[in-house]
Amino acid sequence: MSRRLSKRRSPAFHPAELEAGALRAGSASTLVLHSAASQPDFAGVFKPAGSSTPSPSMPEDDEMEFRYSNLTIQDLRHRTLADLVVNIEADFQIIESDKVLYTEQSFPVYELARQLTLWGRAEEDALDDFTFDSMSFEDPGAVQVARSGDAWVVFSGFTPGVTSSSLSLDRIRGAVQRFSAQLRAELDSLGVFAPDI
Repeated sequence: MSRRLSKRRSPAFHPAELEAGALRAGSASTLVLHSAASQPDFAGVFKPAGSSTPSPSMPEDDEMEFRYSNLTIQDLRHRTLADLVVNIEADFQIIESDKVLYTEQSFPVYELARQLTLWGRAEEDALDDFTFDSMSFEDPGAVQVARSGDAWVVFSGFTPGVTSSSLSLDRIRGAVQRFSAQLRAELDSLGVFAPDI
């Protein structure tokens, strides 16, 4: 049985995804684990005319990457939050040096960026392991971040036994910030407002 769900179904949010009201909204990127940076808050629906999103600074190394390419919003129709999380997709990989930890085509990159951003806001002492629970997959765990001793590892439940090396939480948070910033910049250029990243 395929682990992917049909995109054509009418999505229903997990309880944590529910928000009041509908949000309206109007290549290749490499996302690298790096030191943490603060994440700005965004308000409103549309990107203001003439505004721009700064490009994220270049990373200092290329040890670990969340990499995506071929970003598409072709199935985005009504642009509610449900539509955004299901229909903003790209080909996606998790790579450490030359080792591919996970790869997936037509992956819901906005949904992942949003969940990782919300997860990473907690203090480390209160932070649970992260499991990506996607509306596009039958089973959770396509991307996971888990404690390993005093550090953290990144892996996919769909590639058992394949994990990153041990990473500090600052490096994980840095990866999330870069992931979100690059994706937000691309979506801004397409006229799509994507909240919480």
